[in-house]
Amino acid sequence: MNQPPKYAGSQVYLRVYSHLIATAERRERTTYGAIATLMGLPPSGNHMGREIGIMLGEISEAEHAQRRPMLSAIVVNTNGMPGPVFFVLAHELGRYQGTTKDDEARFWHAEEDAVYAAWDRDAEAAHHHA
Repeated sequence: MNQPPKYAGSQVYLRVYSHLIATAERRERTTYGAIATLMGLPPSGNHMGREIGIMLGEISEAEHAQRRPMLSAIVVNTNGMPGPVFFVLAHELGRYQGTTKDDEARFWHAEEDAVYAAWDRDAEAAHHHA
């Protein structure tokens, strides 16, 4: 993770970031396939997986730096769950220390809920008008 960012600040980064925020505001999930399309990548394969991993890593690191949950928690694969890279990154960020599949599921659901709470426009509006 110590190499300079590959995508941060670029148009494709902002496009993916804004897609994730809009999806979170709707309390929905998106897919690796949808991210691949936004990035102009093939819908599957090692190259696609690696590039999406880099992209989502940079976005989640940026969110973590702002003390928000990992926005990539709402990105799922064909099994309806985040890929292994999500849990590796969560561990690297110090957000996740689990080891079992049950730990992963619990952490992911909690992180997903935290993302929806963080990007809830109604709660944010109430907070600003308090």
